Amino acid sequence: MIELWLIRHGQTIDNIQKILAGHQPGQLTNLGVKQAKQTGEFLKKEKFDFAYVSDLARTKSTFQNIHNQLISKIPDNKITYTPLMREKGGGEYEGKPLELFRKTAADKKIPLRQFKGKDGECWNDVYVRAEKFLLTLAINHLKIDQNQKQDPQEEEIKENNQPIQNFVKLIGVTHGGFIMEVHNVIEFNYQNKEPNINNVAKNCSIHKIQISLSKASKLNNINEVTFKDLEIICIDRNNDNHCKDVK
Repeated sequence: MIELWLIRHGQTIDNIQKILAGHQPGQLTNLGVKQAKQTGEFLKKEKFDFAYVSDLARTKSTFQNIHNQLISKIPDNKITYTPLMREKGGGEYEGKPLELFRKTAADKKIPLRQFKGKDGECWNDVYVRAEKFLLTLAINHLKIDQNQKQDPQEEEIKENNQPIQNFVKLIGVTHGGFIMEVHNVIEFNYQNKEPNINNVAKNCSIHKIQISLSKASKLNNINEVTFKDLEIICIDRNNDNHCKDVK
C-alpha cells in the first residue's frame, strides 16, 4: 500500500496579492517560510521513503524547509522534482489578477473548468495530469507479481494465504489547484462525483491519501494499471492544524 502525504506550498506573495501565478516560480513570504518550517517540525519524526515535488520554486522551497526538519532524511536519488505536479498554467494570464481570468471566462461564456488563455491550461488539463500522477505512483511503488522471487528483505508477509502489500510512505509538495484535481480524480472514479472547482487547500495543509491494489483486480502487469485496479481513499483532508499558531 502507498500512503501519500500531499502538502500545499507555504504562503506566497502572489497568494496575498491574488495574482494568478501558474507556472511562474513564485516566492514564499516570511509567513510562508515559517509555515513550511512548522510543517517540517510537525513531521520531523515521520519516515518517508520517497518524495515527489513540483519543480516550481515555491514548492521546492517549501519542501526544502520541511525536509531540513526531518530526522530521517530522504536520499537525493529518492526525491523527484516534476512538472507533472505544477499548478495550472495560466498562459497569457500569469502575473495578472485572478479575477481577470474569471471575468474573461464569464464574459466569453466558457465554463471555468474549460477556459484557458493562450499557451495556458484549463482545469481539465490539470485533471489529466493528476490522473497520470496517481497512476505513476501505483506503477512505481505497488507490486503485483507474488510469484516473483524477491530479496529476502523485501519478501511480502503472507497472512491467511493472502499477500500483504508492502507499505510505502511518500511525501508530495505541490499546489492548491493540483491537490483539488487529485481529489476530483478520486471522487470521480470511486464516488461517481463529477469534477468541480473547489480550490480550498490551505497553505501547508496535509492531505493523506492511501493507494492500494483492489482485491478484485486481475492485473498481471503493473504498467497496465487503471483506476479500476486500484482502491484510493483520502483519510485526512486539508489539515493545517499544525500551522494554526504560526504568525
